[in-house]
Amino acid sequence: AQALAGLGGVVDEGGLRADAGGPGPPPDLIVLEAASSSDLAAAAAVRAGASRLALPLVVTGPLDDDLVARAYAVGADEVLVEPVEPEDLRRAAVVLLERSARRRLAAAGPAGAARWELGAVLGRGQTATIYRARRREDGAVMALKRLAPGAPPEERARLLAEADLLRALGHVPHVVRVRDAGVDAGATYCAMDLAPGETLRALLEARGRLEPGAAAAVVRALARAAAALAAEGVVHGDLKPSNVLVGPGGEVTVVDFGLAHRATEPTPERRGGTLTHLAPEVVRGGATTAASDVYALGVTLHEALAGAHPWASAPGADLAAAKVEGLAPDLGGLLALDAPAGLVAAVEACLAGAPAGRPTAEELAAALLPYAAAE
Repeated sequence: AQALAGLGGVVDEGGLRADAGGPGPPPDLIVLEAASSSDLAAAAAVRAGASRLALPLVVTGPLDDDLVARAYAVGADEVLVEPVEPEDLRRAAVVLLERSARRRLAAAGPAGAARWELGAVLGRGQTATIYRARRREDGAVMALKRLAPGAPPEERARLLAEADLLRALGHVPHVVRVRDAGVDAGATYCAMDLAPGETLRALLEARGRLEPGAAAAVVRALARAAAALAAEGVVHGDLKPSNVLVGPGGEVTVVDFGLAHRATEPTPERRGGTLTHLAPEVVRGGATTAASDVYALGVTLHEALAGAHPWASAPGADLAAAKVEGLAPDLGGLLALDAPAGLVAAVEACLAGAPAGRPTAEELAAALLPYAAAE
């Protein structure tokens, strides 16, 4: 179950899913365990009811030449010898799902047979495009983060890993929920709830800046999310206004976990984010941590209050050098706007050059509470 989590659909550890032959959408792939070559009736039944084009089938079992031969004879697409390594099972599933998707698309002709109907583009990243999309089988409308067909294997693995992580964080407040992930029409995707509203970046571009109460409320919600992530041992690594959705009722949702990772794991080699929001230790080549997430929240709070980040007057090269040298940012813009002293102090604390000098996300959320508009 853990090996297949995030590939899409429901993993049933007890046997065939009820909807394999009953109501609801059919499974995308079936894995059957066979104890011996005489234990392949279920595999034969699966193949009798669905072609390889419609339903890939993996059989696992002991090292037995007769079992392997008969499993392929009854229609298995892949046979894995037990004990099966999770990485081998996941690799086989990804290959079979991609192959099945390509075959379905080719068999359908020009009209295509994609599981998802793509709509408006909601955003674009370095490697993925986010669409408003409708799942054909049940009409569900979601935000679909999708790689182009033929994307490099490492990018496909990264997106599926992001989906896996988000599934494990389904209980964390203010974090986007993943509902489905896998391969469709040759493209790897991750389907998420379509959160209401627009990005904080778009909101600031339209309004210039937020009122102090609204700014404190938005960043307090982000701090609560960051605190919950830290409690789960997870670092977001890319907190910034373009990765935050703000709904019409003030709902706040953190999106884009492409650089997120568990604190016990190495920082992803593919660095990203925006230089203005990266903590000095990260610019110097250090790991992203819960403290560097707090630094990014401090920059975001400054932007929400002043309409610009605290390094607005520094060109990119000068900014990188300033962060490497540990120079303090200029908070004069906040003082000129007569922002509440407590919010200025919160920004200053979050932007401390040394990680140990910053508050935790939980402490930041508590500090912002007196200033936050009704949540």
